[in-house]
Amino acid sequence: MQDLSQQPVRAVAKPHFEKRPKKKKKVQRMKGRRVPTQKKRGAISKKNGSKALEAYNHQCGGCGYGGEALELHHILFRSQGGRGQWRNIVPLCRRCHDACHGKFQNESDASMLEDWDSMFKRLHEEKYGPFFGMDSWDLFSKALIPNTTHEAFERFMNEEELKCQ
Repeated sequence: MQDLSQQPVRAVAKPHFEKRPKKKKKVQRMKGRRVPTQKKRGAISKKNGSKALEAYNHQCGGCGYGGEALELHHILFRSQGGRGQWRNIVPLCRRCHDACHGKFQNESDASMLEDWDSMFKRLHEEKYGPFFGMDSWDLFSKALIPNTTHEAFERFMNEEELKCQ
């Protein structure tokens, strides 16, 4: 066997792999306009969060708790097409929010709070109309508003609220 300690060290080329080009995300367009992503449309902005808190007088929509630690709950879940608009949001304390998602601390909570999601859907539909969980892009795609501006959206939603009264 040869003694390799006296041999010169030779550089060995690293294997070269070609990088695959990144896949471009398909941009969804509606009537020539770029539609925001589902994630962006379902996110709750500070403005919408504040409006939802004002609508519930800064209290839990379930038990009336008025502390600082209120969480914002989508009434129509994002996975079901619910958006981050304030009419689709209810502020809840941690206990009530867990109950809406089926996580109960004890059995008495389970019997008391089991149908809250359907209750909130019914209440918001009665108060704001059947389109309470939609945003301007949803209404625009259904040809209910002429454009996606905030003014057109609010005008339509205010008319729906008046119909419900």
